[in-house]
Amino acid sequence: MVKRAHTMLNVLRQHIPLLFANHALGSFALYGSQPVFAVIAIRVTGSMLAGGVVIALTFVPVIVAAPLASALADRFPRRTLLFLADAIRALTAAALLFDGSVEALYAATFVLAACNCLGGVARGAVLPSMVPAELIPTGNALLTLAGSIGRVAGPALMGAALEVLGWRLCYVVLSACFAIAAAAVLGVRAVRPEAPRAERKLQYAWGGFRYGFAQPIIRIIFVSSALYFFAGGAINVLQMTLSERVMGMGATAYGLIMSLWALGLTLGSLGATNAATGGTLRGYISGTALAGAAMGVMGILPQLWYVLALSAVGGFAETFRVVAASSLKQNLTPDGLRGRVFGAFAWIAALSGGLGCIVAPRLALLVSLPVGFLIMGGLSASGGLLAVFMASRVRASSARLKA
Repeated sequence: MVKRAHTMLNVLRQHIPLLFANHALGSFALYGSQPVFAVIAIRVTGSMLAGGVVIALTFVPVIVAAPLASALADRFPRRTLLFLADAIRALTAAALLFDGSVEALYAATFVLAACNCLGGVARGAVLPSMVPAELIPTGNALLTLAGSIGRVAGPALMGAALEVLGWRLCYVVLSACFAIAAAAVLGVRAVRPEAPRAERKLQYAWGGFRYGFAQPIIRIIFVSSALYFFAGGAINVLQMTLSERVMGMGATAYGLIMSLWALGLTLGSLGATNAATGGTLRGYISGTALAGAAMGVMGILPQLWYVLALSAVGGFAETFRVVAASSLKQNLTPDGLRGRVFGAFAWIAALSGGLGCIVAPRLALLVSLPVGFLIMGGLSASGGLLAVFMASRVRASSARLKA
């Protein structure tokens, strides 16, 4: 563990300090905005549906933006795209100071999510040009750590700030964080040039889907992730309902749940740094299954401390899924296609997660909250089982071809 931490520190210091800072600040503001926007929407309208719309809108824009973002990431300098994404988010958060309506919250959520998609695609595509090939899993673990730091602090601090300081100061903090994140990108430098941009037309955006589904390992990640994110989107809404209606703690409890999940991601990033665990399909499968199981048990043990402990376990497990998926996609994809493959993955995640957010309120009306958690947690964990089944089919096909 000490050796891994030392390796991470060296990579952070020598290769990606500003990219790390950019992601940490952007994640703090993005994830901090979610409980704030959702709770404000619920309180203004008096309806849980409004909070569900806010959560769903974190997924929906990506369905529209991902194909365009992926084409842009393979056409224009990726660091420029990172800067623009955070600059637009800073202006959007500042604009809420002048219009605090629910409609404005919906619009801001849409813009923040779309820009986050653009930044995420560009960040995943640019990382291999910034670290040696053998250290790509470590770089991914560091970016996961950066994002999880923001996810730990953002929801908890911003949820508490809403209750104590009010919404205006929350919007000022969000805008400032995005602005500083944009400024950090200006100093990012690659250690080697990116591949030439051979395909210039935006209609090549769907090339990521064609390549990903043709590549067996990436196809496994695409298909199993669709199931995982569908269930995860539903779990997000169920957690919000649990916080507001069962625990009676609103944004404070919901923010803490999100933060403890991110704390698990932070701890897990230390274990997912080496390629033997973090960059393999085995790490992806085990992380998916364990994270889903942790989410499913939350409804059975609705006391805050139990839910927080399960969130930490789920976040720890998800680190292995995230780092393995990113490393496999980067290693198996040519640089000229990498942005589009990451964009295709973002599109699949957003569509699946958004559908899960829509299904969750209806599910809560049909069954009890604990049963809803169990159903969606089971679906999420089954993404890992599906990956096992698909991987066995790939191995069997390869064995027949060799024979």
